[in-house]
Amino acid sequence: HLATSQSLLEEEARVWDEGVLEDFKKQRDTLVSVRDMFVRRDRYAKDNIPYLERRIESNEQKLAGLMNRPSNAPVKPGEQEKLEQAVRTDKQSIVDQHARSVFIKECLRDELQYFQQSQYHVSKLHQEWSQERVKYAELQVDNWRALSEEVENMPTGD
Repeated sequence: HLATSQSLLEEEARVWDEGVLEDFKKQRDTLVSVRDMFVRRDRYAKDNIPYLERRIESNEQKLAGLMNRPSNAPVKPGEQEKLEQAVRTDKQSIVDQHARSVFIKECLRDELQYFQQSQYHVSKLHQEWSQERVKYAELQVDNWRALSEEVENMPTGD
């Protein structure tokens, strides 16, 4: 009976190692990846849209000043085209940064949905763990009950 009890304990430890322990490792990895996701977002999701908007406004004012100059005032060749190109480039950069921001938010949403699903995994993990504990507790009880029944009929010398 002692050998049976030992083998039950060894089997239970093996099941823990292959099942519950691996499940906890998977959950830990999920939590670490969510933390890393927020670190990446904080590091890479920055934009310079306010700076670009101020620069566009400044360049548009310069362009308006060039347009309102008297016709005989000297203007550097290509200055107007250069300012117009800078405004177009900055506006396109703002559009691109908005699109990137939307993409990042959609990726965050998807990863958070995956994380939410993994939370249900925790419930299942605890259910399976408790079922395994009950199973091995019952096997141990059966083993010791069998020993008790065998010892019950032994002579006691009374």
